[in-house]
Amino acid sequence: MSVLYLSYDGAMDPLGQSQVVPYVKGLASLGYPMKLVSFEKPGGLRDAKRVSSVRQDLEEAGVEWSPLRYHRRWSLASTSYDVLQGIRVGLRIHRSSDVKLIHARSYVAGLMAREIAARTSAPWIFDMRGFWVDERIGAGLWTDGSPVVRLARALERSLLARADALVHLTEQGARLAPELAPGVTLPRAFVIPTCVDLGRFTPADDPEALRRRLGIERGPVILYIGSLSTWYLAELTLRVGGAFVRRTGGSFVVLTQEVEYVRDLADKLGIDPRVETVEYGRVPDWIRMADAGLALVRPDHAKRASAPTKVGEYLACGLAVAATAGVGDLNDHFQGSDVALTVSPSEEPEKIVDGILAAMGTTDRVAKARALAEAHYDLAAAVGKFAELYRSLGVEPGESGGGA
Repeated sequence: MSVLYLSYDGAMDPLGQSQVVPYVKGLASLGYPMKLVSFEKPGGLRDAKRVSSVRQDLEEAGVEWSPLRYHRRWSLASTSYDVLQGIRVGLRIHRSSDVKLIHARSYVAGLMAREIAARTSAPWIFDMRGFWVDERIGAGLWTDGSPVVRLARALERSLLARADALVHLTEQGARLAPELAPGVTLPRAFVIPTCVDLGRFTPADDPEALRRRLGIERGPVILYIGSLSTWYLAELTLRVGGAFVRRTGGSFVVLTQEVEYVRDLADKLGIDPRVETVEYGRVPDWIRMADAGLALVRPDHAKRASAPTKVGEYLACGLAVAATAGVGDLNDHFQGSDVALTVSPSEEPEKIVDGILAAMGTTDRVAKARALAEAHYDLAAAVGKFAELYRSLGVEPGESGGGA
């Protein structure tokens, strides 16, 4: 008996390292033999040493990994090719491994799972990760009403109608999902937000020493992690960081793959953040050396179904957090907290900094932030919820787990 886990995000990418690998390893530790199929960037696959390291890490945890190449050129055609490859490999794994359940992470993986399930009668989970079609419209990548959106809507409706269970990141997303498929009786839904390995993301014993080691000369420090293009409020994020530095004499650090984009925009705004690209394994140290973290996202309709990973990572390391009101369940999660605040995109940067400084100065800030992470973003709890979902579909774990 095994579980086939399909992810269009790569296990070697930062997102996969954060939101795919820890989950499949956690489920394997509970006794589920996991078969992971992920789509990796060509550059990653050419790094034989890295591929071997990831494979060994997964195998030791009880996860069998089948990495496939991700194709980006000619988007619709290349994605269709990838879907066919995923179906082919998934069917091969099903024949050889007695697959009892298929877990599809997001929409493209859902297309693979739908077809594999149709050919094998295995139940499958549509782990939505948000409203993908609405996100692409909101980001200006697609035009509402265009042929590609009409096709995507039809496929979305099919995925919702034919899955055996749904996973949403937020309660808001679960409430709004029926609007995506009017007239369709949706399967049972579970709400499991993006979570954090609380054993890896921990507060620093000595933030000052850590800053010196990372070359951060001035504290306090405000931090942003991740992309700043598409649906992120890049200009507001940079203006808040700049205002923080002016008020405190401290530092503003941005960790991103979009180094040129961020530096160009910062230059136009007259702001001078430290912009770095770091490997995922080094991210916890960069977070725990900071005092506050930003998560400013455009709060459109699609983002009600979204749960920013960085929020849990910031809180787990004891940071004060400022995030956009209306995104996912953050309003509810932050209610009553004096270390995490939601802000409006129309607020002046100086006013946002006022709130951040107040949150930073909270008595027992680190402990309170950590408690908030434990309450809402604990990876172990999320893995337990996935195991509960698996059991609800009649798939029980084996007698023993995977690696430690």
